[in-house]
Amino acid sequence: MNFSQRLRSIQRKNQSLLCIGLDTDINKLPESLFAYGDPIYEFNRRIIDATRDLVCAYKLNLAFYEATGDARLAHRTPDACADPGGDHHDRRRQAGDIGNSSRHVREAACGRL
Repeated sequence: MNFSQRLRSIQRKNQSLLCIGLDTDINKLPESLFAYGDPIYEFNRRIIDATRDLVCAYKLNLAFYEATGDARLAHRTPDACADPGGDHHDRRRQAGDIGNSSRHVREAACGRL
């Protein structure tokens, strides 16, 4: 099943066109999440678990991970988006976004050059 077919299937199943953006800023997370090895993942996982039956998609913003200096941390969140049956969702990078996202892209790309 291709991306469009999977998307339409989950839209029908959940009766939803809602996509949740996971633009998780580590500087705005509750202190309690820092007890976990990956507070961004823990925050996102909790959102996903609470909304999985209400939405048709999640948009993970890689720039927020890159801004932390370790983009490898982003690889765990899409796994949390998998259906309980194990169906993983497509991973795509969005090039242009709102100011907050654009700032993180700029910091990730230019901050280390």
